[in-house]
Amino acid sequence: MAESSELNDPALVPASVVRDEVVSAVLEFLEASLHQILHSRSIYSSALFERRRLYSTVVQAARHPGLVKYIQGVIQSLKGALLASELDKVVIALNTDQGTLVEQFVFDMPMVLVNMSSEDVAELEPLFRSTLLKLQNCSALLEPIPAGCTFEIWAECQSGDPLPAQAWVQQQPPECEHRIIPIKSGHLTSGHLDLQVKSTSNGRLASSSIMVH
Repeated sequence: MAESSELNDPALVPASVVRDEVVSAVLEFLEASLHQILHSRSIYSSALFERRRLYSTVVQAARHPGLVKYIQGVIQSLKGALLASELDKVVIALNTDQGTLVEQFVFDMPMVLVNMSSEDVAELEPLFRSTLLKLQNCSALLEPIPAGCTFEIWAECQSGDPLPAQAWVQQQPPECEHRIIPIKSGHLTSGHLDLQVKSTSNGRLASSSIMVH
């Protein structure tokens, strides 16, 4: 019995196992968030999405095979930067059909995976669930965007090293004035997660934060 108890002790879980678990959880969350944003902001028809359960709540997920595969590939390309604790921000940018930036969802997440424990892993699910619930209702907080918008994904790393070329196109976000609206902000023992939305108003980029508490 003592041996079984020790195996279930979070303090005895190898650090490499904890890191892999955290990275997998973060990637799953980012993928789910992108699907939810595309649905909430009507980038694609709602008919292309289906309801699924994740983190004990209902989320929207695209069901078009090509889109699903693309999203999976882009999100998985972040794995190396996450494992190295190099990932600073992930940005989901929405543009008009003319290429004008109208909105950015900015995930600010310098999570120090080196120091994360099993207890931190347990904190992730409620944090992710709360954020996704906010994203489901974000259109109530944000101005409507033009029909026919497309999306891009940017990533910022501490080292400045480029991410895999097959998944990322390097470009600088346009310089604009910002108005900040918090959407969600949460803190873990070894890191934090903040989500902001930056939207345009009269041609200027304004920033909204969806704060996660």
